[in-house]
Amino acid sequence: MFIPLQGFEDEAELEDSVRVVPVMFTASYVLFPGSTVSIVTSQPSDIAMAEQALERGEQVGILLKKTLPGLAKNLEEGWYEVGCLGMVSQVKLLEEAKYAITFVGTQRFRVQREVADYPFPIFVVQVLNDRQVSGYAPRMRKLRTLMEELFLDIYRLSEDQEGHVEWILELLDMTFELDEEDFVNAACSSMPISTLEKQMLLEYPIALERFEKAAEILEFEHKRKLLERAAPLGVLSWDAAF
Repeated sequence: MFIPLQGFEDEAELEDSVRVVPVMFTASYVLFPGSTVSIVTSQPSDIAMAEQALERGEQVGILLKKTLPGLAKNLEEGWYEVGCLGMVSQVKLLEEAKYAITFVGTQRFRVQREVADYPFPIFVVQVLNDRQVSGYAPRMRKLRTLMEELFLDIYRLSEDQEGHVEWILELLDMTFELDEEDFVNAACSSMPISTLEKQMLLEYPIALERFEKAAEILEFEHKRKLLERAAPLGVLSWDAAF
């Protein structure tokens, strides 16, 4: 069954930056522009939404639910305001009534209001474009070089451990095909950080800020790996390891 979204165009005031889109809520996935994520679901409404979007070439909004009331910003709504639009590239049956839906991120958005909740949620959203600041390009290139060096060093520090970090090699394999903004979004998507940390990164309105925070998280991970190496040698304090 097709659900026409055109009927809600008046709600969107027909502005270029305002869209009316179906929204899929998730509890553990954050989609970034240019990145890919596969969401496993058994919800009939999610599956119907994805199949319709795939057939019609429409975008779907991916929005993180607030599953921890103590950290919620808006308990009444129960979701974060910033999400990411995505194109459905595949709807794959895994087992009875369970599907993996693959999305490719396109643009960040901010929720304005919900206009329908059946047969799946439909929202008016404001598309967000990353703002640029003075000295943007050279600082982005510098941060990218720093992160690539940290990625490689973390990989080397992890080679003798059971949990190798293949995600680093996968990211660096495609690094030459990406510009700085796509690189940082791919890094944010693949880094083994918490869902809430990824949501925090997604909400930065300036890509440079997202890059700086991602680099800060990566530097902390690098220091942790160095400390793990130093501990067997009798270096027990954090400060003594550096």
